[in-house]
Amino acid sequence: MDWLQISQTFCDLEQEIGQLPRPQIIKLSRYDVTRLEIRTVRENLQRRIVERMSVSGTIPELLALEAASNCWAEGAIDTLRNIIVNKNIDPKQEVYDTEADKKWKGAPLALPTEEQIRTEPGRSCLGLGSDKSQGISYEDATTIAERYADVILPANYSKFWDIRENIWDIFQAHHSYCEMDRFQVEHPANALAQDCWYDNAQDTLCLSLLRPLLAFHRNNPHTGLDMEVCFQILCLSRFAEDANDLNAEERRQVEDVEMMFSLQRQLLRCKEAADSAALISKVAYLAKKYRHHRMVFDLAVKTANYFAGKGRLGQAREALNAFRPLFPDSSVCAADYFFQIRKQDWFDSFEALLARAGEQMAMPLPVSAWNTKDHDEYALVSWGGTEEVFFVRKHRKDGTVHLMTSRLKNKMWSKPAPVKELSVDDDVVPLSISSNGRLMLLRSGGKLLRAIRPDIHRPWFAPEAMPMPGRFAGNAWISPNDSLLLMEYYATPVNALKEPKRDLAVSRLEADGKYGNAVPLGEKINLPDDHEGSPLMGVGGRLLFFTSDRIEGLGKRDMYSIRLQNPGDWATMDEPLNLGLQLNTIFEDEGISYFSEYTGMAYFHRLGPCLEDKDIWQVKLKPEVFPENAMRLAGLVINEKGQPIGGGFMEITPDYNLNVHDRSISDKGTYTFTVPDSTAVVRLFPEIPGYYSEQDTTHFLGSIARGEIIRDTFRLTSFDYIRRNYRLVHSTFHKGTAEFDNPGKAYPELTRLAKIATRMGAELHLSGHTDGSGLESGNKELSFRRARSVKQFLVEKCGFNSDKIFVYGYGEGKPICPNDTEEGRRCNRRVEVVFKMPALPGRE
Repeated sequence: MDWLQISQTFCDLEQEIGQLPRPQIIKLSRYDVTRLEIRTVRENLQRRIVERMSVSGTIPELLALEAASNCWAEGAIDTLRNIIVNKNIDPKQEVYDTEADKKWKGAPLALPTEEQIRTEPGRSCLGLGSDKSQGISYEDATTIAERYADVILPANYSKFWDIRENIWDIFQAHHSYCEMDRFQVEHPANALAQDCWYDNAQDTLCLSLLRPLLAFHRNNPHTGLDMEVCFQILCLSRFAEDANDLNAEERRQVEDVEMMFSLQRQLLRCKEAADSAALISKVAYLAKKYRHHRMVFDLAVKTANYFAGKGRLGQAREALNAFRPLFPDSSVCAADYFFQIRKQDWFDSFEALLARAGEQMAMPLPVSAWNTKDHDEYALVSWGGTEEVFFVRKHRKDGTVHLMTSRLKNKMWSKPAPVKELSVDDDVVPLSISSNGRLMLLRSGGKLLRAIRPDIHRPWFAPEAMPMPGRFAGNAWISPNDSLLLMEYYATPVNALKEPKRDLAVSRLEADGKYGNAVPLGEKINLPDDHEGSPLMGVGGRLLFFTSDRIEGLGKRDMYSIRLQNPGDWATMDEPLNLGLQLNTIFEDEGISYFSEYTGMAYFHRLGPCLEDKDIWQVKLKPEVFPENAMRLAGLVINEKGQPIGGGFMEITPDYNLNVHDRSISDKGTYTFTVPDSTAVVRLFPEIPGYYSEQDTTHFLGSIARGEIIRDTFRLTSFDYIRRNYRLVHSTFHKGTAEFDNPGKAYPELTRLAKIATRMGAELHLSGHTDGSGLESGNKELSFRRARSVKQFLVEKCGFNSDKIFVYGYGEGKPICPNDTEEGRRCNRRVEVVFKMPALPGRE
């Protein structure tokens, strides 16, 4: 008898005593058997039951508890129900934020052993070698859906959607195929439960015999259960009682199935056992013999995708040409699976993407500075000149998660370090950063969070929940100036049983500091029957990146871009463009997490083509992705020592007109700008307080290829450096006169001096000098006249304020060169400059 039964026994006894005649109650009380004593024991026992079930309760126990709830305190069962349901979906999900909540252990969930699979009729081999049970039993998942959907926390919805999507795998992992009729009754809407050969498959799989299964495989090529049948053939060939009774044709069939799995493993692990021609030939052989089988079509698709993912486009074309004629479409079942009726559509899409790729393309590369062998790295974001990045690192064994950061120093990335303030939970994901690096959007617990820091050299404040203008669905992007918020939102009602449709919307920052109503981005992006997500903008509001599972894609979810004719004007969108074989695969592609306007690199994460780990990748996008006539400018501003400087702005003038654009220069000295449409020429000039620049740059855009970044480096000189180091080199004089001996060089030099002093707002103190010849008294007067000659030119020819020029004559007393040669004497016939800066307010 378990604790719940004991509790119910005390409950029944308490009620029974309450119904006894008073004399009997008095008699029992002499033996300390009273209703109060029994209630006390029952309540103590129930407290222990609550404590135990709060850390390891099961769904069957919850059902038993609800069936015997008449003696339980109000609210106790509701509390346990909330904990048990949500913890069985996700053991890490916080329910009540209590110590008991954090101590959840749950009940162990064991997969069947090989001995069970060998001896119990109809057992699936799926549980051998991999766990597809999602950490929950089939009974629990089904019961939660039927009885407790209203108890599931919104933060657990996505996890339960995954459970519902994989309910067939969960069933296979723990149950015999002999019970498939039960699955069909309990999950009639499941695609596989609607298979036209479902009943026949159940009868055959339940036998656990190899020869009937081989016959089913030969005679029912269109079944959606083809993969399960092939897996059981592979498994039963080892121990089925009739495995040694096969004829030659059946043995060859088993070998063919083994080849199917062997080739799949080779492709997934990037270990080709043969050259490409042999690989294509083997797949073609299987396709000819097993023409309509799902397993073989999947293998053909994986083979073509493998070559494309390796950049081996010629071999991808060979695979396409060999496979396409072997896979005709065939509508033979009301279920109309993709592999039955859309095979030729997939080959058409793949051919179109191959044509766009050309003969070669730049392939994505994993970023070794951030990726590690034992962890998954994903969701990279950055800002400005891409010199500081943030991403998630998750240990694959123990599940620990940290939000990491790395900085670019001397062209090398620093070792990634955890950001404690932002590592708020194991599901935290950075989404976007503002252009000044001080505001970050994150996702955790199904909520959109916002974190800020006072400046880029100080720690982040803890993230806080952000008021949302719509039903947030997981991803968001914030514009560089924070004025625009793009987001995934749920376009249909949200509940625990079915994942709602996800669309993209835009929200604008209003005067009260909150984002206004979310406005859908329109029918070109949000298709009626598809999910769209992962929004991110670039090229000055002219280019939107997003993901979609629309039918013409390469895989389950592809990356797309869409160009806008006018920045931020959604009414001027072109048609969406699939980003092609450079980024997309046959799997669920996650989308671009960051696009650097400065480097032109796009960053995203994916599972490596040969490994199981998730890594951060980078790629330079093809020119066709970018809008026409939208040239991108990017560059660096440095000081006289080659060090980056910021704090000012880049003055950008298109087509010599008066419509000047100012673009902030970051603290790292970087700037980016997208030139407006139809601009033929653009001029750039940097302005930073405390620095002088005489360098401007003009670019003629007609010859620049689309998608290219026009890069410049501007070297500025600090006022302090000018004060300490400036000297006139060419402003020397004829012997005995105040006339310049080389006016062709002296006049430009003095003109430059006037510009520098004007920019600095400085007074000029000019001191004249002579060589050692002549009388001392005459030399003093001559040196004074030479200083006056410089002043006269600055005032009359350059328009410099005469009141801000002071002249002095020092004669021959301060030579800087020897006076015993003509060259030395010429060097001493000079004028020196001292810059006097105006005093700041409040200072003397």
